[in-house]
Amino acid sequence: MDDRQIIEYLTSRSWIQPQSEGGCWLFQDFINRDGYGQFTLYKPRKRTAYAHRESLRAHGYDVEGLSVDHLCANKNCWNPLHLELVTLAENTSRAANKRWGIYRRLHALTINQEVKVTK
Repeated sequence: MDDRQIIEYLTSRSWIQPQSEGGCWLFQDFINRDGYGQFTLYKPRKRTAYAHRESLRAHGYDVEGLSVDHLCANKNCWNPLHLELVTLAENTSRAANKRWGIYRRLHALTINQEVKVTK
């Protein structure tokens, strides 16, 4: 597949979130157990492809040797505006920080709910 065909394929199997201009582009075909859009490419050889990585490749980015960070925190998103190429170490660090931030927000909500209930 050439770049144009990859983008057409991804678009044909996706749902674009309409909530806002520039929203997430969600791959709807096969989502692997980790939450990433996945499909098979057959040329030049058969290989597993990931929607977010192929999107960046098709939009002209060199993804070899780099990780893709989903700035929107949605693993299934393939909108190139929501993706950033980073080193594996940077991506791991960012993921840990995102999880910590989510934990802190959920913990704060739990504390606030307990306080409201006891009043």
